[in-house]
Amino acid sequence: MKKIEEFKNYNNEDHGYLIFEKNQLNLNFEIINKIFEKDFNNNKYSKNHYENVSIIPREEVLTIDPYNEILKKLYFKLDVNFKKKISFENLWLQKSSNSNYKKDDLPFIPHIDKARKFKVMVYLNDVDLENGPIFFLNMPGKNFEEKRKRLSDDHKKNKENVIYDFKISEYSPAIGKFGTSIFFDTNCPHFAGEQKINKVRKVLRFNFKLY
Repeated sequence: MKKIEEFKNYNNEDHGYLIFEKNQLNLNFEIINKIFEKDFNNNKYSKNHYENVSIIPREEVLTIDPYNEILKKLYFKLDVNFKKKISFENLWLQKSSNSNYKKDDLPFIPHIDKARKFKVMVYLNDVDLENGPIFFLNMPGKNFEEKRKRLSDDHKKNKENVIYDFKISEYSPAIGKFGTSIFFDTNCPHFAGEQKINKVRKVLRFNFKLY
């Protein structure tokens, strides 16, 4: 697993994903979780087709703290050339449980995304194997760019974006304590893990368009 204790500048040409430990964003557990719960349950943000996601649009994230402050810290940790290849889109508040799990279906099987993006996930609770962590293949996203470009508009229905070439044992779980940050290119093969009953995973997911 590509875990790093200290932040280093992320560049997707070198890393499909990186995991940064030790709450390096200096989040306060009680404060950020209180804000998360308030906004997650806000009907203004929850009107989408994902039952476990509330979406805060770009223009609001840029004016709301602590989200805007976190975003600024994340930009600071990116390679200077990589910053030119991305633009911030929105923030997802994800609260996943066992009820969201669908075996042998996307996103719970290895895949890449048709729309290539850079994403940063920040754990708001401790996540181990029982919480359903995201799993990654240790391989840069550039290796799968040609496959991504060939995906059709019905790629999910036909599971064209599923990666069959590697054993599940070759994927590593992104486990970590509260405040762990995960930087990844969606061209890096990944899948969501299964959660045990009564286990919850709360995540701030900052989404960037990747050119």
